[in-house]
Formats: sequence, C-alpha cells, structure tokens
Amino acid sequence: MNSEEEAKYRLTLAQGYLERAEEASKRGDHLAVISNSQLSVENSAKAVISCFRIPSWSHDPSSELLEVTENNRDKIEKRTGVNVYHALSTLASYSSNLAPEHGRMSYGDPNLR
Repeated sequence: MNSEEEAKYRLTLAQGYLERAEEASKRGDHLAVISNSQLSVENSAKAVISCFRIPSWSHDPSSELLEVTENNRDKIEKRTGVNVYHALSTLASYSSNLAPEHGRMSYGDPNLR
C-alpha cells in the first residue's frame, strides 16, 4: 500500500461525502446528511490511519485512530503541532459517535421494529 496515495484517496472520499452532506442539508434531507456525514468522518479518520498503517474495513475506526495517534504523538506534534494532535482525538470521538448511524441509515433502526 502506498500510504500517501491511500491518504489522498480517503481525503477525496471524505470531501465528496462532506459536500453531499452539505447539499442534503440545504434540501432538508436529514437522513442523507447523517449518512454522508458519517462516511466523511470515517474516511477522514482512515486518511490519518493510512499514514501509519492499513486501515481496517470497520465503519468505526476510532480505536485505530487513537492507537496510531498515541503511538506517533511526537511525530504528529512535531510535524503538525499540538492543536492538530488534539483535533485527531476529537475526530476519533466523532467517528465513534457516528459509526452506529451507518447501520441505521443502511438497514434501519432495529429498535423501531
């Protein structure tokens, strides 16, 4: 795997999903906002992970993101600054919180049966 190519690919995906979420918001399509937002966050996290290793196929890469950021904290802070390091923790939190929405948006909410 070429980590730079993978990171760029994931960022392109994330940007596309973000744009679709923004368009859906303008239309008032809340389901599309949630679905596209989740995929944008997931791919943003996987872009960072791919700088250090191959990301998993999980829709919740939060634990992987936390692991690679903790294991590479000095490198990340030296290259990008402490604010980016802390922002990655926030990204992991968003990923964890939004991951269950992927299933609900794709397959429905089992609690509503």
